[in-house]
Amino acid sequence: MSSSLPSPPPAPSSSSKLTLHFLDHSRAETILWILEELQVEYEMKVYSRGSNYLAPKELREIHPLGKSPVIVHNSLVIAETGNIISYLLRTFDSHTNGVFSPKDLSPEMDQKNAYYLHYAEGSLMPILVNKLVFSKFPEMSPWYARPIITGFAAQVNKNWLDMELKKHLGMIDGDLQKTGSSSSWFCGGEEPTQADFVSDASPFPPFLATFVSLTYTPLSLSPNSSPR
Repeated sequence: MSSSLPSPPPAPSSSSKLTLHFLDHSRAETILWILEELQVEYEMKVYSRGSNYLAPKELREIHPLGKSPVIVHNSLVIAETGNIISYLLRTFDSHTNGVFSPKDLSPEMDQKNAYYLHYAEGSLMPILVNKLVFSKFPEMSPWYARPIITGFAAQVNKNWLDMELKKHLGMIDGDLQKTGSSSSWFCGGEEPTQADFVSDASPFPPFLATFVSLTYTPLSLSPNSSPR
């Protein structure tokens, strides 16, 4: 009696092509990263912010809030960064052998992986968004009020946002150090997990460079991967 290994699941078909509605300077950059890592076939529709830095009204035709990122897959309209990341990993990670959704995590690492999915959007992101908003206040204010607005924004940053951000970065650095020097990722593996994808802060200013790994070679660009 012969035995055979189960066949790998088929790659996502063109009939289920995914559309990413991509707004510049938004968390859509994070979704673009994970789509490339998962080697998903996708279409990208790009939107530009207006002079007021708001999203264009066309995005409200996709989702009532008119925000980005938003993906459309198999007639499903899926919004919110953490929700999109969870959906993409559930749907497509089996086609990359589940390297981004490891099943052998310790209880501590498994909890950390789940925690950061919610922490990044619920606790960290409001601080980053406020940093971004207050950085725009001076340039968007009337010239005669600009000195006052600039001073006010500086005080908010100094006495609140910078102090909060320092506290958060201290916790994040501590968690990364616990994984050891052999890994740049929260769960200590060779590839990122949802905790790393959702913590990507690339749309924000350079003071968040802490979140960017300079030593990681994406799976989709590794020597053994085939071109898409």
